[in-house]
Amino acid sequence: MGAGDDDRPPTTTEAELQAITVGPVQRLAGKIELAESDPAWPALFAREAARIRALLGDDIRLVEHVGSTSVDGLPAKPVIDIQCADAKAEVIEAIIARALADPRGETETR
Repeated sequence: MGAGDDDRPPTTTEAELQAITVGPVQRLAGKIELAESDPAWPALFAREAARIRALLGDDIRLVEHVGSTSVDGLPAKPVIDIQCADAKAEVIEAIIARALADPRGETETR
């Protein structure tokens, strides 16, 4: 780094955030609640990963449990973060739209 540079990451613009976000960018204004580590989190991820794989089949290669709930023993926001990779963007977008419309997975998928 040159003189005058600092260690702060570059600022992300609203347009950059929207480009990588499914649906509208939502500002979080409330408190962030942390929970003690829950031994059920890996099973919750496994259930959701199985649903994703059932929906996408061969259109996806990687479904990963990421974020703080993936770290055993770490207090975290009780939200299971999932990252998918190696799939066609339009397939992922269609699945996300379907999941947002039916978050409990009660609609027939195939």
